[in-house]
Amino acid sequence: MRLTFIINGEDTLVEADQDAPIEGARDWALVASRNTGRPPETWDVRSRRGEMLNPAAAPAALGLVDGDRLFLVLQVGAGG
Repeated sequence: MRLTFIINGEDTLVEADQDAPIEGARDWALVASRNTGRPPETWDVRSRRGEMLNPAAAPAALGLVDGDRLFLVLQVGAGG
């Protein structure tokens, strides 16, 4: 399935396994967008409605479908 992660206002499209933890797709999106200065764990995954999603959950378990758009947001205080 394809998911678009919005990172710092920019879209990053990644292929995700619907049955694997979404953290893998998050990690790929960060690398593809060259946002590797902070550990992946310091980025929250949020839905279009702003709900925080569990990165250890699979897209299918979260109710995500092909083409969904998610936001990656640096956690408050993670910038040092």
